Amino acid sequence: TSIKEFWRRWHISLSTWFKEYLYIPLGGNRKGRARTAFNKWAVFLLCGLWHGASWTFVVWGIIHGAFSMLEEFVPKLRQLPRWLGHFYTLLVVTLAFVVFRADTLGQAAQVISAMFTGFSFTSQSMVELMRQLTPSFLIALACGLVFSQPVRTSVQKATEGHAFERTLNILSYVGTFVLLALCLLQLAGGGYNPFIYFRF
Repeated sequence: TSIKEFWRRWHISLSTWFKEYLYIPLGGNRKGRARTAFNKWAVFLLCGLWHGASWTFVVWGIIHGAFSMLEEFVPKLRQLPRWLGHFYTLLVVTLAFVVFRADTLGQAAQVISAMFTGFSFTSQSMVELMRQLTPSFLIALACGLVFSQPVRTSVQKATEGHAFERTLNILSYVGTFVLLALCLLQLAGGGYNPFIYFRF
């Protein structure tokens, strides 16, 4: 629901390393709000540089640092309704990832512009859309929409104390392994698609 919470949950090993070896030695949050905000911004800037010596990574770090500082000085950002906090965080993180993934800042600007204004319904774009809507994509999309909700919590509450609670637990593990196997088969059958971190 906030950039601060996102970084508590995202890439935990990297976050912990920067916290222990940079943020705390800089003074952490022990030297007033202004210094705390500066420390956070410095950590994110250096986190961007850690990913690579490119302006895209630097700007990605600056974006996360700026919103982290903003949350420090504008408490209302941390007090948004839960759904609005999710939306705000997802928007910032997604746009920052576009900058992170782009080869140049110009390319990032073009992609972000197309995300908000690049809707075209030409015959070529409709053919491309139909090519993407494969049965496996639609099933994955449906599963993503369902399981991005608190399904597990709801099922656990509904089955608590019932005889088949243990069976459902076992089925969830089996389902997870089946999904893993399907993902591995999909990767093995597809073309070469390098992991994003191979760029660094």
